Amino acid sequence: MTPLTPALSPAGRGSHRIGKQSALTSPLPFMPTLGTVRNLPLPAGERAGVRGKRQIRNHTVDIHNARLLRHAAPPGEAWLWEQLRNRRFHGLKFRRQPVLCGLSASFSCPARRLVLQIDRPDARTEAGFRRLGHATLHLTGTAILAAPDAVLDRIAQEVLP
Repeated sequence: MTPLTPALSPAGRGSHRIGKQSALTSPLPFMPTLGTVRNLPLPAGERAGVRGKRQIRNHTVDIHNARLLRHAAPPGEAWLWEQLRNRRFHGLKFRRQPVLCGLSASFSCPARRLVLQIDRPDARTEAGFRRLGHATLHLTGTAILAAPDAVLDRIAQEVLP
């Protein structure tokens, strides 16, 4: 058993022989071990899950398909992405080809809970987005290329309060 008070080494204070454990570094009987520290309550102001809700992870096939759609974008979708990306559209963040709980969209604005679907209206995915609390706006690639200002105005009416 090691003594509770540290003993001075013969060479002076704080030095000890290499290979021999000093009394200060040995575990004391009243010190909590790593296993008991994990079970202690969290400090004041902290709580479990402080970083937010745990989200459902998307399937790797869905993510792969979204990547393929990003690379093979039609001209209307590519032009619209250039207008929306990098907070260029009224300072709002848009995501391209996001997968939300297994549902794929063309674009989404998470802050305003809006999903933009281009050239693929689908009742099943629209109902899924509605269950998630997202509004859906359907656009066509030909309308984007024919009247781009009208499309941006329509998006602004949905997004801006």
